[in-house]
Amino acid sequence: MPVDFLTTEQTESYGRFTGEPDELQLARYFHLDEADKEFIGKSRGDHNRLGIALQIGCVRFLGTFLTDMNHIPSGVRHFTARQLGIRDITVLAEYGQRENTRREHAALIRQHYQYREFAWPWTFRLTRLLYTRSWISNERPGLLFDLATGWLMQHRIILPGATTLTRLISEVREKATLRLWNKLALIPSAEQRSQLEMLLGPTDCSRLSLLESLKKGPVTISGPAFNEAIERWKTLNDFGLHAENLSTLPAVRLKNLARYAGMTSVFNIARMSPQKRMAVLVAFVLAWETLALDDALDVLDAMLAVIIRDARKIGQKKRLRSLKDLDKSALALASACSYLLKEETPDESIRYTDGQEDQLGTLGLVTNAVVLWNTIYMQAALDHLRAQGETLNDEDIARLSPLCHGHINMLGHYSFTLAELVTKGHLRPLKEASEAENVA
Repeated sequence: MPVDFLTTEQTESYGRFTGEPDELQLARYFHLDEADKEFIGKSRGDHNRLGIALQIGCVRFLGTFLTDMNHIPSGVRHFTARQLGIRDITVLAEYGQRENTRREHAALIRQHYQYREFAWPWTFRLTRLLYTRSWISNERPGLLFDLATGWLMQHRIILPGATTLTRLISEVREKATLRLWNKLALIPSAEQRSQLEMLLGPTDCSRLSLLESLKKGPVTISGPAFNEAIERWKTLNDFGLHAENLSTLPAVRLKNLARYAGMTSVFNIARMSPQKRMAVLVAFVLAWETLALDDALDVLDAMLAVIIRDARKIGQKKRLRSLKDLDKSALALASACSYLLKEETPDESIRYTDGQEDQLGTLGLVTNAVVLWNTIYMQAALDHLRAQGETLNDEDIARLSPLCHGHINMLGHYSFTLAELVTKGHLRPLKEASEAENVA
């Protein structure tokens, strides 16, 4: 694991001033109450009182003591000096002449304000915190460094060197990662491990490895694309790895590992240690199995959307084609309705009048007689002629009722007089077929 993960800003701001603190920071970290002034007053000389007061503010604000008082911003020095009633801050130059004085003051501050060195049990507690965060979320080491710095200052632990803290974070993250690899590598059986190793080899019909082929999802919306998506999911599902085996593993770490497997090349995976390689392949299969099923469902959903859209378009086209017929029918209906509603329309032609029941009854009798004649008696006559061996032509059959139903008035006004065509002798009566003459 790398230990040089700190940014330039983090390196420069660790245990140092990066500029003048604002008013809120001065009031929070460098304000001296009566208890502070009583403790500071035990030191002799303005230079010692100002020096120990600045060290108190530095350990509160920075989490550590400064060896060079010249690194303290002038605003902080003036703010602290005013609280002590010291007008000349140049006396601070005398404070740094004796190294023992700074060490003694640091020891007094640790004892009085209960600051502790970075040692047991605080190292164990911080390690446990970092391990938990690394195991669950795999946070970036820079974020863990800021977290550790804030935790140490909150618990009044003197900050260790930056190298010590970065090395601890790297060791903790490596331990959490190795544990994850070990747990993932133990999930598949021996047969499943052999199948997973085959992912790195080429397929029968392509130079690409099976792993690279499975990474590619559908790119079109069609039936063949849906079939390919289903085959892709079945291939991943056939490995027999199930998500219930991952209930004790952090989902975020698995997702990150699967994402890494999807981005890196097969060559890099093949060069990994056996434990890491197996963990990466297991994470890939488990994550891509779900992804492949989602892709197949997306293709199916898109296909159904296209089918529904096309069906809607066809319905709209049919509707447009039938509009002309509908318009004609609507116009005919409107014309009929307007004719019926006109006052000048004769009642005897359309409207109901008294005595029309007799006309309707007469029409019904005549209609029934015609229907009975055409359907029963006429057919019986034809059957009789055929039984006698007579030859019947279609033209003869058509002439049996030359007037069809034209002599029936559907308005109810039925006339029993013969039609003009009949009175002129254009029709002849039917004769018995006993004679030799042909009916035709």
